Amino acid sequence: MDRAFELAEEALNDGEVPVGCAFVYDGQVIACGRNETNVCGDATQHAEIVAIKRLEQWCAKNDLSLESVLPKAVLYVTVEPCIMCTAALRFGLPVQPKCVIYSSRNDRFGGCGSVMNVSTDDSLRSPLSCKFNGQSDRSINLLKRFFEQENWNAPEEKRWFIIFLAFAGWIDVVACVQNLVVVAGTTELAAYVVRFGLESNKQDGNSNIGGSEGEAFVGEAATKSKSMAFYVPNSRKPLENLQQEMDYSRGRPLNPNLDISLPTYVIENAIIRAIAHDNFPYVTDYIRKCPANITRYIYHEVYTSQKPMQKTITICPPLYHAIRENALGCIRVLMQHGAMAFQPSYALHWGGFQDGEPTIEIIEKPNIACLADMILGKEIEFSSLVLKQMKMVNVDFGLPVEIRVQRLQQPTPNSTKTIQYSDAWECIEKAIEKSCQREELANFKAILKKLHSAYNTDKLESLYVKMKETRHKKPPSQQLEEPPP
Repeated sequence: MDRAFELAEEALNDGEVPVGCAFVYDGQVIACGRNETNVCGDATQHAEIVAIKRLEQWCAKNDLSLESVLPKAVLYVTVEPCIMCTAALRFGLPVQPKCVIYSSRNDRFGGCGSVMNVSTDDSLRSPLSCKFNGQSDRSINLLKRFFEQENWNAPEEKRWFIIFLAFAGWIDVVACVQNLVVVAGTTELAAYVVRFGLESNKQDGNSNIGGSEGEAFVGEAATKSKSMAFYVPNSRKPLENLQQEMDYSRGRPLNPNLDISLPTYVIENAIIRAIAHDNFPYVTDYIRKCPANITRYIYHEVYTSQKPMQKTITICPPLYHAIRENALGCIRVLMQHGAMAFQPSYALHWGGFQDGEPTIEIIEKPNIACLADMILGKEIEFSSLVLKQMKMVNVDFGLPVEIRVQRLQQPTPNSTKTIQYSDAWECIEKAIEKSCQREELANFKAILKKLHSAYNTDKLESLYVKMKETRHKKPPSQQLEEPPP
């Protein structure tokens, strides 16, 4: 184990996640490894995988087989192997090691019982013997030191979040599956990796790690490691390229007096995921460390169809995403830190090929216009809570609103339409009329009227309390039939 910790220290000094391991055979260390994911540029090169490769080399050099060595070899690891590595040790080798001994539990991604029981789950393969030696302090101290520095080899938009992913083996799971299936020649191993990926994906964007030991240091470490908020990420799709495609569909260069001009943007998928999970502590840290992030435009692309190719591109500030995702906590944080309800957002609907040419529809509208979708999709009490956050910073819904829509396609002449509303309430009402089913229109208009009145008279809180009390007074039969909020 001492040799494993020496390697973990080396990994830390090289900017890798500090995990090391060593195979011991007949009282001697015959193969060892440490994390090499950054130096190799390969997400699967965890300490255990590296050690297995070197064990194969040692066996070949000494004219021995894995079948004869592994049953007598003990693997010492500084941290409980992740799901991927546990599966490799159990299913990817001709025989299993005699035992795997680890010093610290991996309460987020461990495959030896902390998260999943890959080592002992029912299988045609015999269980993998794993033991926890209870010496967690050394591992935890190394990980704390790693969190206090920055993993500069990680992609820019994932520099703090990658720490958890690298520790887990969940960086590009497709690559992990492909590489491990080639090495192991078994789909059972791949099934474990995919199964883990599906479960972990539900928690994507959550910066909290649970567990008895993990909770002791991750809160402090995550706060120190969220350095992502300090920098402006580079766009992988330059604005110039996007403008060129639009100019081609427009048939002429951009005319700022006539056309909708897109703002400069960045690609920041991590913050979009955090907002989607209403991870407002992450958003708070993101804004505090770089206040300009509050109004920064973020590029997001979603393909809605492959044949024919259709996609929606949004170039919007964080508040737009928070409203669209109904992320109440993030809305509160953003409004408190100066987000602008009337800041323009841009949506590009790309597709609808006609005569071999794409159609691009560009919509420019303020963030506040997105409240219509929220009112249609959520209950009145939720909408009142969102409006309360805006009331607390004195957002003036009485200001006029303008929405611009431009349609580009060659050789059809470009069409630009400007829609003006007397205030934000009228804009929201017209959007509800356009999107709502006729039989439900009267109900949603009544809801909007209540919200409008409560906002103007500063009685949103009483509206929420009243709705909550009404719900509690319903008989049990009605409560069971009521859809979840």
